[in-house]
Amino acid sequence: MQGNILFTVVGSPGHATVIDCDDLYYLEPGVALIRVDKTKVLPAYLYYWYLHSPDCREGFTSDERQVDRRSIPFDRIRSFKISLPPLEQQRDIVEELETGYMARIIESERALSEVHMSLEMLVSKLAL
Repeated sequence: MQGNILFTVVGSPGHATVIDCDDLYYLEPGVALIRVDKTKVLPAYLYYWYLHSPDCREGFTSDERQVDRRSIPFDRIRSFKISLPPLEQQRDIVEELETGYMARIIESERALSEVHMSLEMLVSKLAL
């Protein structure tokens, strides 16, 4: 199953993740398995497209059904039109996204650590 995508369709629809190992999984009824044809699309590219494409995000919110829980029908997911540049360009896009995201995450963790240390110093001063 490695390289396929899990996609929530019930409850909090629109969350996705790329499967990064070949373990066996049990899929709940509220999770869709999207099988990726790796000769046409990189799993990571499709993942980022699902998460960030305005057309895709609009498609999630415009067709959510409210019964007991929010949901997106499978036929709506199947109908998404995906822009597929050549694989090499997909690689470049994924690399740029991942480099930018990782840099932001590292910087955010560093800033959070500094705030945490500052709070500890303030607390210790107040305790005196």
